[in-house]
Amino acid sequence: MGKDEESNGRRTCVVVDGYSASVPLARMIAERGLDVVHVQSSDPIYFGGRTFRPSDYLANVIFDGDFPKLLRALARFEVTAVTPGVQTGVVLAERIGEALGLATNAVAQRAERMDKFGMFRVLDAHGLLCARSCASGRVEDLLGWFRRAGVAKAIVKPCTSAGTDHVTICHDEAAVRAAFERIINRQNRMGLRNDAVVVQEFLEGTEYIVNTVSYKGAHRATDCWRYRKVAVNGSSFVYEKCELLDFAAPEVAALTAYAFRVLDAFGVTEGASHNEIMMTAEGPALIEINPRLAGAQIPRIAALAVGEAQLEWTVKALLERDRMPVGFREPYDLRQRAMLCPLISNVEGTFTGLRFKEELEALPSFQFADYFVEVGQTISLTVDCFTQPGIVFLVHPSASVLEADYERVRQLERDGLFNVAA
Repeated sequence: MGKDEESNGRRTCVVVDGYSASVPLARMIAERGLDVVHVQSSDPIYFGGRTFRPSDYLANVIFDGDFPKLLRALARFEVTAVTPGVQTGVVLAERIGEALGLATNAVAQRAERMDKFGMFRVLDAHGLLCARSCASGRVEDLLGWFRRAGVAKAIVKPCTSAGTDHVTICHDEAAVRAAFERIINRQNRMGLRNDAVVVQEFLEGTEYIVNTVSYKGAHRATDCWRYRKVAVNGSSFVYEKCELLDFAAPEVAALTAYAFRVLDAFGVTEGASHNEIMMTAEGPALIEINPRLAGAQIPRIAALAVGEAQLEWTVKALLERDRMPVGFREPYDLRQRAMLCPLISNVEGTFTGLRFKEELEALPSFQFADYFVEVGQTISLTVDCFTQPGIVFLVHPSASVLEADYERVRQLERDGLFNVAA
């Protein structure tokens, strides 16, 4: 791809913060005949910077807070589409789309889409099942709500962040106060200051992901997953397993119908969305809506199992604007079973290597792995998705083979998978 950073009259797509799972977007868009320009929403990069590949883009424009200046820089290119990569790029991508008159999500609900408390106000207004919650920058407000709500346990977390950043289960007021103090006024994983904290009712049930792509207000479920989390190393929210579901699975119809109502309520009409939903005894209830691609390489592994998943449909919806992409409303076809197996470290210290790496990568269903800790770096106890030492991605036609390989990964961990210096 050219690097002269000058417009050649070709249509151009802007990707804002094209990191992590969104890295393939640039190549896929370029293969459709468009130039691709990257907009970096912050300097330094707070999330996923190590995955950034500047050579994939015609230009990299760094946003310094001056929005008119950014628009002048983009005016050199014939921008016909814009999309976010990771969470940090969502708001800026929507602002660019709005300013340039391009397809983007509704402006009115933008703040609520990005705020974990604002989400619940929207859900309640639309009669959608959700957790009771409260948000404030004052701990007394949260404690008062906790007392009045009479809940047995609650979740405390930042209003705006990602992953399981500072997400804590609290059973009493002392725990709520302690969680608040750990969060308030600290910088979160998105590089933002936590000015307020959310406390919400703990939802009992099974957690799911419904990944979607929207096109002019129509929605497609590209892949649906069932999560399992465990309590380990003093944390209540460590991801243990994530399994791709057949579209015909009993719970998928209810999950996708609810997810589409959520998207409508939040004004999501264009592009990818990563929707986390709890299936409770009363039905589906939203945990979070994230109007961007799923992370953790989920779009890549899903494509191996269903053929075309969130990345592929995002590109189609972004670029095929004359008419709805063929097959958009059809259910996805599960051709192989797929699973994410996040690695869990129960040791900490200076990492010296994986003890059973060859055996791990020889498992019948092994496809690839992302290892997040290099030799010589510090490996920590796994307490959230940011302290995972890696993720193993498994795909196989046989569900029993997949499960056996998963169990083997856990056994290798127990046998000392992670070597640390004495």
